[in-house]
Amino acid sequence: MRVKQAEGRLVRNQLGQPVGTKPFEINERDFFWAAMIRSGDIVPVPETKAVVKPAGSDTK
Repeated sequence: MRVKQAEGRLVRNQLGQPVGTKPFEINERDFFWAAMIRSGDIVPVPETKAVVKPAGSDTK
């Protein structure tokens, strides 16, 4: 699951290091991260779907 820290929060990982503001991957079944999700400290990031154009579609 891809998440990021919630606005206005300072989130630290299990080692006490700040996770930063960029999205990162977690295992949502891990008790530590599950608690962070429940408390609202981290929020899921919507997955972006890449648009793939068929080959030769750029030619006129």
